[in-house]
Amino acid sequence: MKKIYKNNPDLDRLEKIMNHDIEDKMPAAGFLFHGVYGMYGVLFSVLMTPLVMYSLYKLSKYGWLITFIVLALCPILSALLFISSMGLYYIFLGTGLMIWVVYMAVLRATIIEWREPRFFNPDNPQS
Repeated sequence: MKKIYKNNPDLDRLEKIMNHDIEDKMPAAGFLFHGVYGMYGVLFSVLMTPLVMYSLYKLSKYGWLITFIVLALCPILSALLFISSMGLYYIFLGTGLMIWVVYMAVLRATIIEWREPRFFNPDNPQS
């Protein structure tokens, strides 16, 4: 029996953003020009982070939002705004970016479980 899920455009948009991969479109170009595509991936990720946060807000996933702000955004912003020592700057920035990457990977792995199944009676296909 095939599972049928309820329509959720916010979850669809989030899943599409999280599963975007340029290597699917042009695998040979990604191999030949890996530096350019690496920069594209970083730029895409940075630009799509506010949209991911907005999608989480629309889905009422406030725990995910608070976790992102506390673990990833605070170290990055404190490195950019308050730290003048270059050693501490790179430690805070690097830590925030590593946590951001792990956060996005875990989010990508868990959004699959957020879909709600649509229940229906097999005897009555109209329900």
